[in-house]
Amino acid sequence: MHDTANTRRWPDTAARVVSEALAPAVIVTAVIAAVAWDSTDTAGQAVVWSAVCVLFSAVIPMGFVVAGVRTGRWTDHHVPDRAHRRWPLVVGAASVAAGTALVLTFGGPIDLVTLGAVMGALLAVVWVVTDRWSWKVSVHALTAAVGATTATALGGWPGALAAWPLVILVGWSRVRLRAHTAAQVGVGVLMGVAATTAFVLLR
Repeated sequence: MHDTANTRRWPDTAARVVSEALAPAVIVTAVIAAVAWDSTDTAGQAVVWSAVCVLFSAVIPMGFVVAGVRTGRWTDHHVPDRAHRRWPLVVGAASVAAGTALVLTFGGPIDLVTLGAVMGALLAVVWVVTDRWSWKVSVHALTAAVGATTATALGGWPGALAAWPLVILVGWSRVRLRAHTAAQVGVGVLMGVAATTAFVLLR
C-alpha cells in the first residue's frame, strides 16, 4: 500500500517540478534572450535590451500575480481559476505593449519590437478566449511552443530536437496536475506555434 502511494506521488511531484522549471516567465525570458542575442551586434546590447524586455514581459506581469497571491486575490501564481485570469492577462498584455513601445522609442532591435507586438497580440487573444468564451487555454503549453518554435527558427534541427520534447513534457505536466485538459494544452501549443511563425515571417 505504501509503495503504491509513493509510486502515484512521484509523477505528481515530477509534474510540479516541470511546471515550475518551464513556467511561462522562464520560457519568455529565454526566448527574449535568444532573440536579443541574434538581433544585436554586441553582447552588451543583447544584455541591455534583454533586461528591458524581460522586465516588461516577465518580471512586471509575474510581480502583479505574486502580489495578488499575497493579498489573497488568487490561490497561487499559476492562477488556476479561469475566472481570475482576466487581470493577469490584461496587465501582462499592457506591460508587454509598454516595453515594446520603449524599445521602439529608443531604437532597440526591431526583432524585439516585432516579438513584443506579436506576444502582446497573442495575450489579447488568450484573454478573449478565456474571458468571453469561458475556456482556459494552457499558457504553459503556449509559451513552451513559442520557445520551441523560436529554437527551431534560430537553431535549426539541433534547436528543434532540444526544445520540442520539452513541449511534450510541459503538456504532460499540466494534464497530470489536472490544471488543463489535453484539448486546452493542444490549443495552447497551436496558438504558440502560430504566433511565433508570424514573428519569424515578419522579422
